[in-house]
Amino acid sequence: MVIPRILGNEGQILTEDTQGSDRYPDERSEQSPEIRRHYPLWGKFINVLKAETAANWVTAIATVVLAIFAIFAWRAADGQLEELRAEQKPLLWVEEFDNPQLNSDGRVTWNFLHRNIGKSVAYDVHVNRYIKVGNEKFQKGQLIGDDNGVPFVPNEQEFSTAFSRPGVSAEYFTQLMKSNGELGLLVEFDYAAAIGGPRIINAYCIVMTGQPNVHAVINGKDCPKG
Repeated sequence: MVIPRILGNEGQILTEDTQGSDRYPDERSEQSPEIRRHYPLWGKFINVLKAETAANWVTAIATVVLAIFAIFAWRAADGQLEELRAEQKPLLWVEEFDNPQLNSDGRVTWNFLHRNIGKSVAYDVHVNRYIKVGNEKFQKGQLIGDDNGVPFVPNEQEFSTAFSRPGVSAEYFTQLMKSNGELGLLVEFDYAAAIGGPRIINAYCIVMTGQPNVHAVINGKDCPKG
């Protein structure tokens, strides 16, 4: 005989058979309607978590993509700005030069013409002159005139003279003029651009080839200074 009885606060109906064995919902967890009732809620919670996680991943990926795009866009704009600046920069260069001469105190003198062939004004211009005598390195010479620190507008030009160390004899000078690479002139320009940025340094270097009125123009980096 089965005797019904009511237990618990939620009014679950339990049964007791004549053998005296009680059967509770907890003992029938696989079939209990109470436990099955919580499964849908837990599933919804898991789905919400999955949705939020996916949304966070999408947001993170989108942020990274936008950051990468911004970096490349900035680099492209910066590159275009540098190209524009390069096009607008001043450029000092040697356009003409004479053959070297020997003065009365035994110095080799070398006249040259330099010009601003760039697009803007060069400020705080410094012109450094070096002369190579024999197998010596290029030595910084004496300055003639006060042309350091002055501005150069586009197409402005100026004649300058470089002087070597004293003590060169006429016989030795004649020998140097007939030799290849024994007499050289290095002109180094150091100036600032109106558009800003780092100072600009460029060099112009020539050497005598041993033949009359024939000079060789070489890279300024290949003209070692002493």
